[in-house]
Amino acid sequence: MLGTLLVFALTLSGCERGSGSPAIDTSVFGPEVRRQLDAGLEASRRAPDDAAEQGRLGMLLHAYQLLEPAAEAYGRAAVLEPENFRWRYYRGRALSSAGRNAEALALLTEALPMREDYAPGWVAIADLLLESGDAEAAERHYRKAVEVDPLSARALYGLAKSLRARGDLEAAAEAYRTTLRLQPRFGAAHYSLGLLYRDQGDADRATEHLLLADSYRHSQAPARDPLMGEVVNLAAGAADLTKSAIDLYGEGKVEAAIANLDAAVELDPEFVPARVNLIKIHGDAGRYDLAEKHYRAAIEVSPNAQQARFNYARALIQQTRLAEAQTELERVVEINPHLADAQVLLGSLFEEQGLAVAAVRHYELALESKPAHPQGNLMLVKHRLAAGRIAEADSHARRLLAAETTSLPILVFRLGLFYEQAGLRPQARDYLLRARGLAESAGRTRLVGEIDSRLEGWS
Repeated sequence: MLGTLLVFALTLSGCERGSGSPAIDTSVFGPEVRRQLDAGLEASRRAPDDAAEQGRLGMLLHAYQLLEPAAEAYGRAAVLEPENFRWRYYRGRALSSAGRNAEALALLTEALPMREDYAPGWVAIADLLLESGDAEAAERHYRKAVEVDPLSARALYGLAKSLRARGDLEAAAEAYRTTLRLQPRFGAAHYSLGLLYRDQGDADRATEHLLLADSYRHSQAPARDPLMGEVVNLAAGAADLTKSAIDLYGEGKVEAAIANLDAAVELDPEFVPARVNLIKIHGDAGRYDLAEKHYRAAIEVSPNAQQARFNYARALIQQTRLAEAQTELERVVEINPHLADAQVLLGSLFEEQGLAVAAVRHYELALESKPAHPQGNLMLVKHRLAAGRIAEADSHARRLLAAETTSLPILVFRLGLFYEQAGLRPQARDYLLRARGLAESAGRTRLVGEIDSRLEGWS
């Protein structure tokens, strides 16, 4: 079971004019961050009816990933200045990052008519629609984003995903190709196009793009979102170095990425996003002492830094320090119950202990926030099959098969094993053969061999 762990390893209502700045205990932060936050909070208190001051406070809190109080501040600004698009947009983005997708979708949909020429707004809504399972509405919004900004690779990539979800494979393939002409190093787009070619029976082109996806697996398309850029820039200096480091890491230049992140930490020891990335990179490389060093520094500055705690929990699992990992993950979901990855990983830890009821509850909580979560759907397949609830298991299996993740070969392999264990051999064989095709296209020869061994002697 430990292998499973390693694989997984505010609308405007209630916001009143002049209601005051959010209550934040800045004493838990380091001196530099505390200075910035105290200044922003004091300016907000001095001018409770000034939309600009309330909104700027929201941006500052947002920059440091204090999402709930940021959303509250944006809400006050929007009440004070109801025709200003940016406060509603920022509030929706903060709520989305906090996992409150339904509220974010309602707010962004209400706000966008104020700035129909702002392509990132169309993309943000489309992303939420696609995640909710409404591919048709998502497609309409992605098309509008492309119409407004034809150079937005993220909009084109989202359009391709929505077309594929609707079954229009030819149009999806062309949208993926257009995306890659704009951003040739966009790993997720290579992976999605590779899967599509595989489904169309074009093994050579599938293999080509799946291998490129592995080479560029950390590379993303630029956001082209000036408003969110203003938020990021409030945590100046170290933020620029951290962004460069993420780009370098996406190009496979790991040591250069670490050098940039180290420089960011030296420039501003309290810039938590740099620490968060260092925890992940060092943890994934097995440099657990360095991962722990940056984790300790991050939570000293910001005890509620959920991503720092989550990345550290992953490193703890890799060291089989499961009790400590569980404590961290329980803290993460206490801070943000909408973080689906944390809910699934915590469920897997309960699974490891044989606590099936607790595990299932966390998987279900994950899917409440992110219905398409691949690992969450996989584990609910297992439990629905065990309970004899075959139709529900099949529904979760279909969601898993529609996922676009580089882990899909191993996840579908495990899906086949779960159906085999349930005595449903025809379905198991179908899933194992599908996993074999995925693994072969991705050049994962060891997994191909394991599947072949499993199928040997099956009629």
